[in-house]
Amino acid sequence: MKLFVRRIPPVLILHGESDPTVPVEEAYHLQQVLEGKGVPYEMQIYPGIGHSFTGEIWRDAGLRTLAFLKKHLGQSSDSSGTQV
Repeated sequence: MKLFVRRIPPVLILHGESDPTVPVEEAYHLQQVLEGKGVPYEMQIYPGIGHSFTGEIWRDAGLRTLAFLKKHLGQSSDSSGTQV
């Protein structure tokens, strides 16, 4: 995987360990690249999970995604001043 970006934004990696479509080694390779470039990242490898998330894994991935976005994008306000 080659990355041709000057500034890489924070990255969230959520990957099934048993993914037959995208080997989990790709996630670990990306982790090495991000660490080498000093890019903030969070990573969760789900043991025994394939390419699709369902049930509790789907819920966990969703919660991790929301927390990651909140952490890195912060809260914003709409035009009425209501936080969204």
